[in-house]
Amino acid sequence: MRKTMAQLEARFTEVVASYMAQGLRLDTNAMGGSQGEIGKVALTDGKMTYMIYLNRDIVTIDEDNDNFWNRADVVKLIVEMGNRKTGCLATFWLGDKEHTVVQQEVWYIIGRNNTYFTDDVEDYKAIRKIRTERHLARHTEEKVTVQLPVDKLVAIVKAKTGRKRVYAENIGKVERWHGTYTQGWKIITMFNGKEQVVTVIHEYGR
Repeated sequence: MRKTMAQLEARFTEVVASYMAQGLRLDTNAMGGSQGEIGKVALTDGKMTYMIYLNRDIVTIDEDNDNFWNRADVVKLIVEMGNRKTGCLATFWLGDKEHTVVQQEVWYIIGRNNTYFTDDVEDYKAIRKIRTERHLARHTEEKVTVQLPVDKLVAIVKAKTGRKRVYAENIGKVERWHGTYTQGWKIITMFNGKEQVVTVIHEYGR
């Protein structure tokens, strides 16, 4: 029996609907595409195409302060409408200027591994503030004043600064510090009445 593409699409829709009626849902993990797409479904009335996207994006949460710290990772649910295209190579590009956005919802990512989302920007800001404070509390550098052999300090300062004449009186206090991924010393020196900090960094595992 001969069928048109419209009839095949109608049958395709029937089959999809029959499985969804059994409780199955779309598996976005298996529907990834380009442009940050998580998944998309195209529907048509024969004249217009409605593309329903789940799409990863980055948005500015404070329009008056557009910098890295005022941006958020989000998932957008977008419904776009455009003239129906024919042909096997037709592609419906998200954000095409010829398309009309019919519906859009923005969900801020608040859980690790994309597990939880919120559509309330103030809720997102509150959660991010708590996480930032916890991160800083865990990873703030620990500084401890230590005593090291003067000859060793003199040699380090010579090597780091290129100075040929460095004496014990040029060496002030020495701070030992531990960061998230590094550790080392900060040697406070004094030359010609000016303080200079010489830093020695060691990455963990080296």
